Amino acid sequence: MKRNLLLATAAVLGLSLAGCGGPEEAKLDPAGLEAAFKDAPAEAVAPAPEEESTTDAITIPASGEVPVKEVASKAAAAIRKDDYAEAMVMLQTLRRAKNLSVDQLTAVQDQMAAFQSGLAAKAADGDARAKKALELIQNSTRW
Repeated sequence: MKRNLLLATAAVLGLSLAGCGGPEEAKLDPAGLEAAFKDAPAEAVAPAPEEESTTDAITIPASGEVPVKEVASKAAAAIRKDDYAEAMVMLQTLRRAKNLSVDQLTAVQDQMAAFQSGLAAKAADGDARAKKALELIQNSTRW
């Protein structure tokens, strides 16, 4: 189990650093994520989260789609309060949205990389919630 966690941590750190283009570390920026989606048109939607959301603040309409601006806001809120599971679900949902602009997709990908890197560091420091979140990521085919 420890070996798998160490391998996962090394993989996450390696992947997050590989695309950085320099020594600059990816940083969580919930405000930047929200800013990328602030002008999203009302018709821009993401599929409903496939996993159970821990917040009841997102209402899934009959169409099964949620406005991306709302999902981005929930992802940013979850990141701010270290709600690992909620942040993962919301970021995954955003990444699956159709017709994202380049800036929006980049913001989502950057936050996912920073989120994973932060989780790996917290897990390495013994944070049980972070370890569990990393296990969920490892077992998820959508992350």
